[in-house]
Amino acid sequence: EREARRLGLPPHAYADREQLMLHQFARRAHLHGDRRPADTDAMESLALIQHHGGSTRLLDFTYSFYVACFFALEGAEHDAAVWIVNLGALRRAIAARLGITGWGGLVGFSKWSLVRCMEVLGRATTDSGIVLVDPYHMSERLAAQQGLFLFPLSIEAAFEDNLTAALDLPSACFADETIHDYGDSDNFGMEVFVPSVMKVVLPWEIRAV
Repeated sequence: EREARRLGLPPHAYADREQLMLHQFARRAHLHGDRRPADTDAMESLALIQHHGGSTRLLDFTYSFYVACFFALEGAEHDAAVWIVNLGALRRAIAARLGITGWGGLVGFSKWSLVRCMEVLGRATTDSGIVLVDPYHMSERLAAQQGLFLFPLSIEAAFEDNLTAALDLPSACFADETIHDYGDSDNFGMEVFVPSVMKVVLPWEIRAV
């Protein structure tokens, strides 16, 4: 969404461009390795595009706090922050928002999430929200980084708006200027907005530690 805005694309064109990107990827994927995603597995295709630096609606997350800190501070020129999302709270919020019952534990929820994402891909929707995505086939890098993705349901809305809609958070909690209000060179600064999300401020000086 941010890259599309930077390029000057109108929001109503985002879904069509996403479909075009997936189509072009499917046509060329066989040129870059023996294994390629199935034509029907658009989520794995998106994950591979993301892995190789392409712009997708996926947002990289990790189960590892240490991996998150590394990427937050890599190349940072001032204080950074790590956002921690309570996956249990997010799963419950997704289930309640979309009327999902009996999703069969974590594996069942993961499978349902992929189905829901496939339904959304390629069409514009005004329904904001977030779905967790654990690709079934993980790349070497994704496995090493303990990675997963958060998938915004509305491609036209900002990621922050999708997340605040999913968890019923105040939109102001994502304002960039709040990052510098907590913490110092000796301590992590923490602020808990609700039990589902926490922001941990990483002072720039700890890069030298």
